[in-house]
Amino acid sequence: MLGDIIIAEPNAYIAFAGKRVIEQTLKKTVPEGSQVAEYLFNKGLFDPIVPRNLLKGVP
Repeated sequence: MLGDIIIAEPNAYIAFAGKRVIEQTLKKTVPEGSQVAEYLFNKGLFDPIVPRNLLKGVP
């Protein structure tokens, strides 16, 4: 069985495009903080949020 674990760092900015580009393209307001790891974690996008110093030892 194969699977992926998606890990994010605390306070990481995660987005395909910036807030201004999205707002200009879609003509909609993007909520503040909606592209931050913690917000996206609560929406189910990541498995854990792990600080970088703990990730350095992972092969």
